[in-house]
Amino acid sequence: MGIITPTWRRAAGAFWIWAAVLSLPPVSAAPAVTFFVSPAGNDANPGAKTKPFATIERARQAVRALKEKGLPAGGVSVLLRGGTYFLNEPFVLGPEDSGTATSPITYEAYPDEKPVISGGRPVTGWKRGAGEIRTAQVAAAAGGKDHYTQLFVDGQRQVRARQPNVDPAHPTTSGFLFVRQPEHWKGDFGSRVGSIHNPGDFLEYEMEIPADGDYAFWFYYAAANKAFGNDRMDDRTQVSVDGGEPVLLKNLPDTGDWSKFAWANCAILKLTHGKHTIRWTNVKGGGLNLDAFLLCDDPTWKPVGTDNLAAPPGKHLVIQQCEDFTKANGKQMTVDGFVDKTGTKLYFDKGALHAWPDSPDKELHLFVYEGGLCSDALVPIVSIDEQQGLLTMAYPPGGYRAELGARFFVDNIREALDSPGEWFLDRTSGTLRFWPLKPGFAGESAVLSFLDRLIDLRSDLAHGHPVEYVRFRGLTFEHTDYTRQRQDWYHSDDAAIWFHGAQHCRIEECRFTNLGGSGIVMVGNCCDNEVLGSEFSNLGAGAVTINGNPANHHLEVADPGKPAEHNRVAGNLIHDTGLLFKHGNPICLNSAENNTISHNTIRSHPRQGIVLTEACGGNVIEYNELRHNCLETGDCGGIYTYDTNKLPTPNILRGNLVVDSRGMSTTQEGKIVSPTYTWGIYIDGESSNWIVENNVVIGDVLGGVFINGGHHNVIENNIFVNGLEKQIAYSDYAQRGLGNVFRHNIVAWSEPKAGLLWSRDWAKDSNHIAADNNLYWHGGAAIPEVTDLQRAGLDAHSLVADPQFIDPAKEDFRLQPTSPALKLGIQPIDLAGVGVEGYRR
Repeated sequence: MGIITPTWRRAAGAFWIWAAVLSLPPVSAAPAVTFFVSPAGNDANPGAKTKPFATIERARQAVRALKEKGLPAGGVSVLLRGGTYFLNEPFVLGPEDSGTATSPITYEAYPDEKPVISGGRPVTGWKRGAGEIRTAQVAAAAGGKDHYTQLFVDGQRQVRARQPNVDPAHPTTSGFLFVRQPEHWKGDFGSRVGSIHNPGDFLEYEMEIPADGDYAFWFYYAAANKAFGNDRMDDRTQVSVDGGEPVLLKNLPDTGDWSKFAWANCAILKLTHGKHTIRWTNVKGGGLNLDAFLLCDDPTWKPVGTDNLAAPPGKHLVIQQCEDFTKANGKQMTVDGFVDKTGTKLYFDKGALHAWPDSPDKELHLFVYEGGLCSDALVPIVSIDEQQGLLTMAYPPGGYRAELGARFFVDNIREALDSPGEWFLDRTSGTLRFWPLKPGFAGESAVLSFLDRLIDLRSDLAHGHPVEYVRFRGLTFEHTDYTRQRQDWYHSDDAAIWFHGAQHCRIEECRFTNLGGSGIVMVGNCCDNEVLGSEFSNLGAGAVTINGNPANHHLEVADPGKPAEHNRVAGNLIHDTGLLFKHGNPICLNSAENNTISHNTIRSHPRQGIVLTEACGGNVIEYNELRHNCLETGDCGGIYTYDTNKLPTPNILRGNLVVDSRGMSTTQEGKIVSPTYTWGIYIDGESSNWIVENNVVIGDVLGGVFINGGHHNVIENNIFVNGLEKQIAYSDYAQRGLGNVFRHNIVAWSEPKAGLLWSRDWAKDSNHIAADNNLYWHGGAAIPEVTDLQRAGLDAHSLVADPQFIDPAKEDFRLQPTSPALKLGIQPIDLAGVGVEGYRR
């Protein structure tokens, strides 16, 4: 058979755009048997070119009947004519629908036509409503039967009515409210003061002492200073009363983790009845995270936990929450605010939200974990109390809590339908309301999402029968819904195409767009499958997930211990993902071995571009182009790996171009911060046995590469350019990071205030990092860190010199013949074949 040839054309800047050219051969060149399907056909027809079927379900039936007689040599092709095929339920293919290596089953586009597989429902019968509003009845939604989370008009996703609205000029930084602290709150257990590790940092309190006496001073604290050469904070901090003689605090050993809190009796203070000013001061440095302290005039009493603390009869107990100070000093200090222990409540500015009784299905979109660094959660709303400024959720957001300053918005609000492009569906009456973007709207192209998946390749692995040798070519997949579920950080349960243990199947030159969830998800022991030359755009979650651990998708798949392996994702254009679920990373591998991710162009996504987690080994990630990463979250990188240290076979990361890992978070005051807290290549969570070579990383925040706790990672012959604050990052937080290598790399940056290293242990000893033959350049400025490294016995042969790139402004990082890098053994890197431009099937 012929193929559909993808053509990629360079657009503005360094981007490439999809311009797929259908070049299928004439029908006469098709396999031995061809069936035809057309929206204008009839399932009573024989499926011939002049009398096609109407549905792909009927074509599946015809293929099954043919297989009973024996598959013909060359296989079977189901050719879909142009038009939209609205599915009533997912199209399921089981082992009985499999082909063979020599006789595959292919569902593909008719030459030069565009068939669309849709999970939506067309909306017709529009009428004029009040003002600019148009209305239509959606019969299946009446009584709340169907969810319908997405509306598409003229091929564009519309905005479900929300509060507050987004400013189109600032789409990622506007349209948010921020979690606030309740009025008159004075602190509670679970809220802490952290990062008070500098000499001179202090906290001051005004306290009422109920009676004269000798009071035991108890601290509820956490510490993990051993990694910094000190495992006790005894005699390093002090307490003074009313400016008097300070008392050094003792009995403060490491608790083992910065989040592991324990009580310690640190001192005895002689206090008199009445008001006193008590000041705690960090005298010698070293860190403590402080939750609370208490004073008790019974020397035998000991606090247990934090609930129902009370003094013995006749004695006195004073509890002081550390965050409820009257004065404080600490340039790096962090202060937690109100913490809802149920995880289901957040406070907001009064007047910003209302009860909205006509909108019973309101949904909260909340960015969670440390200022929204990591992800967001979509949670149903139980109630909104306007008087208290209190919102109550149905369950905790993604297993986390609404932290002070976190950004959020609320949608699915009828009363908030106040701008062009917004819509609301009343699921009780079935009335859809829409404010069109353009005048003259007639509604011919309006589609509501309905199905959360379109194609389901469902193997019977319990009996050893996978779905095999099924192919999809030249098709477009649109209009899926998302299910409101427990949101896993990495894995969405919604996708246009599902592979359940499928093998030797192929998706080729297809288009995935306007989806509520992901494009493709492979779950379980999926092997030898391919996703080639396709486009993924405007997706609610990610593009392609390969996940060998079905538990992440709440599924029971036979042989869960077997990985997903030998799959290939190559030559795909992926852009504008994570529009609903911000952790919808474009390409994600989990419990996956020996897969190849190559020549993909990935741009404009809220979090990482390519992610590997859990037991991943032997994977090759090569020649991918990633731009505009981490646009709406932080603590991430263009390419990210977490906890992939379980397998000895190295993962290989080579020849990739990673540009602009930006990062975003919020402060506790509700200020959006960007850029922040990102790396280009982020080897996190003790990930180990990585070979990182011949990559070019441009424009991150804290470093082109970060090894965070891992061992035996080799970083060699890469170019790291223009980190905003730092260029390289390393931490051996678990004290197991042996055998790492950093050699033959070029590190160059122009930001005057930026430094070279973000590190705890880089220069500790050569067992942590073997660094040498690197070239460093800061535009001619001195780099003191290089001198420090050489004094520590590292980088003995490394140089500080101009690498002499040919044209870095145009991303041409080839080396001029006189470059000193060549004398160090550094090999030139040519980016000409990176991304889809270099894709060859």
